Amino acid sequence: MNRIIDAKRPDAPFMLVTDGITWTRRESDLSKLVQLQIGGQIARIYTTKMASQFKAELETLRAELKI
Repeated sequence: MNRIIDAKRPDAPFMLVTDGITWTRRESDLSKLVQLQIGGQIARIYTTKMASQFKAELETLRAELKI
């Protein structure tokens, strides 16, 4: 994640989608991702169950950025 964060443009939001299931075995990694979200490096973390919310927020972002 840090490589992606370092490589992306500062004005580009980073939205992360995870399956949510495998993270139960990797709680320390998930905790690090949450800390990146709290720190503002990740705009939002979604699970696959949040697909409709992710799509809606992408549409909102698209409209805001006029793309």
